[in-house]
Amino acid sequence: MGIASDPVFRTGLVRTLFVAGSALVVAALPGAGSWPWLAAAVTAFVAAVLVARRSVDDFADLRRRVDELDGSDDDRALEGPAGLASRVAKAHARVEDERSAAELEHAELLGILQATGEGILVLSQGARLVLVNDAAHRFLEPPFEAVGRGLAEVTRNAAILEFAEDVLAGKAPEDREVQLEGARATLWLELYGRRFHTPMGETRAVLVLHDLTKRKRLQVVRTDFVANASHEMRSPLASILGYAETLGAGTLDEAQARRAVERILHNSLRLDELIRDLIELSRLEHTATHEHGPLDVEERIRDVLASYEEKLEAKRIRLELELESLPHTLQLDGELFRTALSNLCDNAIKYTPEGGRITITSRLSEGGRELEVAVADTGPGIPLEHQARVFERFYRVDTARSRALGGTGLGLAIVKHAMIVLGGQVLLESQPERGSTFRLLLPVRAVTPAPGRSTGGTA
Repeated sequence: MGIASDPVFRTGLVRTLFVAGSALVVAALPGAGSWPWLAAAVTAFVAAVLVARRSVDDFADLRRRVDELDGSDDDRALEGPAGLASRVAKAHARVEDERSAAELEHAELLGILQATGEGILVLSQGARLVLVNDAAHRFLEPPFEAVGRGLAEVTRNAAILEFAEDVLAGKAPEDREVQLEGARATLWLELYGRRFHTPMGETRAVLVLHDLTKRKRLQVVRTDFVANASHEMRSPLASILGYAETLGAGTLDEAQARRAVERILHNSLRLDELIRDLIELSRLEHTATHEHGPLDVEERIRDVLASYEEKLEAKRIRLELELESLPHTLQLDGELFRTALSNLCDNAIKYTPEGGRITITSRLSEGGRELEVAVADTGPGIPLEHQARVFERFYRVDTARSRALGGTGLGLAIVKHAMIVLGGQVLLESQPERGSTFRLLLPVRAVTPAPGRSTGGTA
């Protein structure tokens, strides 16, 4: 059925033509008027025909558009207002469904952008922020909502502002690194940027801020490590070479030669200890897993202490053990436990003065899932400002004293990494002139109870 045959538009067309025709007939009656009246009536008739035709064309276009939106043919056989209304309602429902789907897709995209660890900024012309995800907000630290503001209001970093300006101008700048001084810490960011155009023809720029801070810090640590290791090795090597050259010259008497040999031996042992600690630390840093096995914790503690009997006696250090009744065997990596405990004991003996006291305690948590082993000394203690760094490689509170005592500066770093592999942690409690306490906290699984275990003693 053609649009012209639609009853609604037939009726409208007839009415329009009737009015225009009536005007024409009245104007043509004798005495109704002159030629101007007739001309006006003819003009009105022609205009009515044109308007009616335009209305028919507009309605045809409306029906065509509704047919495009409405995918069904169920109501196309209906004539008049009922058919059109039904099809318009269905087209409206379809548009609403598509709008809801678009909103859902938009929300999902925003969720992805917010969840990513990369900072993302979307800028309009004039460097106004259209979108700022959580990571970018965390990096730039504006004290207000950034969307809708100019980039210069959010950050004063000249490198970021210049980079954004170049991207918006279509210059496609090279990716660059910038250093950003935040309120809490210094950040290193790598900037990426591209310009694009929206479907409406608007220019946009997207900036990606990639956090390089952890990598930069690792580079600093690696550089410091190489420098410190080289320095630690250079001293004993220089001593060994010097004494060896003197011996080779044959200018020393027997007593001087004996002292030279002793110094060579002392520095060789120091160098050997340093290399062993470096190898152990490297092994721990590259160990991702550990092997559980039944371990008699009390026996292992006493076994470790047995290797330090001579050093304890030489300094007349009193050793106190406060070991709770532990299960006969616990599921734990015995070698890593020995490594951590040995380094803590060695550290305590070095820094405890003659006639001092070292106390070692062990106990299980209430649920029996965590073992705590503590090593406390009566040494000089560690000032608060140094406590956060004592587990760094080669870090020393008192460099001269540490080297005089023979330390490599790696013992506590080894303890820390052993705990990381074991899934535990090491804690420090210390006050100057009141000693230090290092606590090992280890996740364990009990196997069997121990009948009649000793609970303490003094060595």
